[in-house]
Amino acid sequence: MNTPMTQRKQDRLRNRRISVSSLVDLLELTEFSLTLVTTRGDAVAAASVLGSALGITAGAVVGTMTGHEKGIRVLCLGPGRWLVRDTRETSGLIIPDNTATFDLSDAWRLFQISGIAARRLLASGCPLDLNPARFASGQCASTRLDEFRVILCCVTPDTYELYVERSYCEDLRARLVLRAAGLSAPAEMEA
Repeated sequence: MNTPMTQRKQDRLRNRRISVSSLVDLLELTEFSLTLVTTRGDAVAAASVLGSALGITAGAVVGTMTGHEKGIRVLCLGPGRWLVRDTRETSGLIIPDNTATFDLSDAWRLFQISGIAARRLLASGCPLDLNPARFASGQCASTRLDEFRVILCCVTPDTYELYVERSYCEDLRARLVLRAAGLSAPAEMEA
């Protein structure tokens, strides 16, 4: 028997832009559902079925992110584990029986960090090598930012998405704002 995926939940906040500096823009994204999808067995076949249910291509390679202009992102976090962010009004998306879903919409928050110094801002607290040759567009990773457990995605070389557990959201936001205020323009821009 197939089961429907979680519906998008209305958040009482709209997307909130937090002016940080002229070098970095921090946007807290809201009004989306976040679902962890896990499966046993063939991850490639499960990714195909998941992608069909969502109307996009879902990757089975760990550390990849696929997206769609309709507001869907699928992050492959591990073998047979996907995090699905959906901003559409969905009703009754069907997933296969051998798949489990967990609604994480209320447990995680999402920041979009963009600008010419976004990578430098994140690199100051993240152990990943964020060089675009190593962490390119379409890649994601579970990692740490300071002591916070996060999921980091590279959307473009100057735009990142950062998922953080809700209970740490305010602390992480404050640290990002403080660090961004201390950033200076790269030397090539000051000339």
